[in-house]
Amino acid sequence: MQEIYLTSERQGQIADPVMAFLELTDVSKAFGDRTVLRNVSLAVEKGEVVSVIGASGSGKSTLLRCINLLEVPQSGRLRFLDRTIDYAEVTRGRMRQASYAVLRQRIGMVFQSFNLWPHMTVRGNVTEGPVQVLGLDRTEADARAEAILAKVGLSEKIDAWPGTLSGGQQQRVAIARALAMRPALMLFDEVTSALDPEMVGEVLDLMKQLADEGMTMLVVTHEMGFARHVSDRIAFVHEGRIAEIGPAEQMMAAPRNPETRRFLDRVLHHT
Repeated sequence: MQEIYLTSERQGQIADPVMAFLELTDVSKAFGDRTVLRNVSLAVEKGEVVSVIGASGSGKSTLLRCINLLEVPQSGRLRFLDRTIDYAEVTRGRMRQASYAVLRQRIGMVFQSFNLWPHMTVRGNVTEGPVQVLGLDRTEADARAEAILAKVGLSEKIDAWPGTLSGGQQQRVAIARALAMRPALMLFDEVTSALDPEMVGEVLDLMKQLADEGMTMLVVTHEMGFARHVSDRIAFVHEGRIAEIGPAEQMMAAPRNPETRRFLDRVLHHT
């Protein structure tokens, strides 16, 4: 896989604009007086899996939320699917929501908390988006839900209520719900951190399956084994910047940035 980068000024590398599938440029985000992201730039190739690691509060989750506009940065640009979003224009109200709604539909996001609708069955959770947003009829949406739930190993739970499922099953339903929208990009935000240890493996196995099938994925994770063995690249975020990014094996075995080394030493050897 060709290496492409458009990272922070500290890294000093430039992306190939022809190859980049997702491209963030100089993204900054503050909440009041607290700056969370500082001129972050990142490029991801189609079919690539990039894991984002770093200490709590470093800006990892905010970065994902800015990609699908759950949070709007004060500055910077996003290019995805031949569409460019100038975040400053969104902030000033100069860009109509309809102009980026299509882009948002093509980005699936799965959160730490499952966020399933408790008043709907598994079937309802998976079909609601395709029916209400994509305009599928119920028959087609049901067929899509059945196929996706089979894929995630939950066919027998299609008419179950979320409250009757284990945490791992609920998270797999959340992934199925995102996949039902047929996204071009999947964002995963610490999706195993709320799970009991015995349930983590089933979710990671599903994510690995998606990676093997060529899904483009940006994954905020504390699962270092997944980051090392499934990711193409790892990005280390420190104090709102991408301090280092590189091939997964190199990042885990021989990181160049001292902050990356300190973080990995603490995580791998003291937990």
